[in-house]
Amino acid sequence: MNQLLEVKNINAGYTGRMVLKNISLSARAGELIGIIGPNGSGKSTLIRAMSRTLKPEGGEILLDGRDIYAISPLESARSIAVVPQDTLIAFEFLVRDIVMMGRIPHMRRFSRENASDLAAVEKAMELTETKNLSGRLINELSAGERQRVIIAKALAQEPRLLMLDEPTSHLDIGHQADIFDLVRRQCDRGSLSTIAVLHDLNLASEYCDRVLLLNNGLLIANGTPSEVINKKNIEEIYKAGIAVDKSPQSAKPHVFLVPKTRDM
Repeated sequence: MNQLLEVKNINAGYTGRMVLKNISLSARAGELIGIIGPNGSGKSTLIRAMSRTLKPEGGEILLDGRDIYAISPLESARSIAVVPQDTLIAFEFLVRDIVMMGRIPHMRRFSRENASDLAAVEKAMELTETKNLSGRLINELSAGERQRVIIAKALAQEPRLLMLDEPTSHLDIGHQADIFDLVRRQCDRGSLSTIAVLHDLNLASEYCDRVLLLNNGLLIANGTPSEVINKKNIEEIYKAGIAVDKSPQSAKPHVFLVPKTRDM
């Protein structure tokens, strides 16, 4: 299967501080990849590097075999959509207008939306159950509602690669499942590849084809959920007592916290 995205030995960071060290990975068409790791391990920095927000100081990132930083921002936006960790918006926009912003890479300058744009927005809002929010102002919404609107905007962009940075952190368990059921279906149809930063190890295990485990800017493990999410890896990296068992439904590994005993 052809590689959609290839990351080759990148180093990236911020002024005076290198965060990612010699990271390599690839994403194939239709694949759902989870990135896990403790706070400060470099997960969000990796998303920023792959989405052209933070240029690496070494190595290369290829989209369809082309250097992603040699592609115009407009061309990149037609292939890659990003849902950031922080979804606060400075201005008061209607929800429908926010979702329509996902169509900007496909529209000519100064042109109005056409039938294809309207259809893409309608479909994205239907998939994310945000049509009922259409006429409301974005900053009047709850954090969970706002997150679903931002995901709708990304889907309206009709990307081939979707990058999600902790997309379910403000969602209840029902909407967490809805979002990942939706992403999983799109990936299975081959119409979308997804790379998602996740704190919830069980969500990563249940939905992802592959899981990448980061720690201190290094790629510690890269494999199927069963290969990566095991007692040795998780206890060693997260410094917490855990038990790992198989889901009775899917047989995927599920992690359970084992509280530390207290002296009485």
